[in-house]
Amino acid sequence: MLPKLSPADDTLSFMNSRDLQIRSKPYLRKIYVEWAETILKNLAPSGVTVEFGATNPVIRRVFSHVNVFGMDVMPIRTLAIQADATQMPFASCSITNLVATDTFHHLPDAEPFLAEVLRVLTVGGRLILIEPWSNLFANFIYRRFHPEPFDPSAGWTTSGDGPMTRANGALPWIVFERDRKLLAERFPALRITTLYQLMPFSYLVSGGTRSRLGMPGALYKLIRKVEQIFEHRGIGLSALIVVQKNDG
Repeated sequence: MLPKLSPADDTLSFMNSRDLQIRSKPYLRKIYVEWAETILKNLAPSGVTVEFGATNPVIRRVFSHVNVFGMDVMPIRTLAIQADATQMPFASCSITNLVATDTFHHLPDAEPFLAEVLRVLTVGGRLILIEPWSNLFANFIYRRFHPEPFDPSAGWTTSGDGPMTRANGALPWIVFERDRKLLAERFPALRITTLYQLMPFSYLVSGGTRSRLGMPGALYKLIRKVEQIFEHRGIGLSALIVVQKNDG
């Protein structure tokens, strides 16, 4: 069962500024809307959906007709659940979808998280992520122009002082691509059903949430058409990862 909702102080003022940036930058907003719509298309039908690391305000707006709860390790007033993703307060086999954007690579340890995913998901339930990815182009960009650590040679853990400073942008690639055989050995019931690289340029030209500069929203469709040529060739700064829990 889902825990009862309880009020919490919103100690993360950056959440409000992030939401304001997304709302005020049309190109950036279109990226988040597309990410949310992509996740929506990949949801397992019916049941309960939980967005963990719920820092993407667009998801809950796009998912307005879906039974979705927000969960984060930090106390955020607007979210239903405060909990650690490695110790989720849900009954076994009670959640149909676990979804997140740019959250997995902040986990302190991927293995206990995946053990919880296996426990709480229903059979046929899905873990759906949009995360940074590793390739020659992405490695160049992340290592030179992004403030977070990016180490494709690392293991399944990250280091740092807290939930937002602890990171390895290459962690999703490490677990779901480099160590895919190890993942299958440790979690044979978790099967990768979709892995598709996304957006080699869009987030760069949007200016992200750290800059006031950004590409005009009117150019979004044109740039996305060009990007899709590169996506089909396996080049992207992010990736859509869908993992399904199978019986046994």
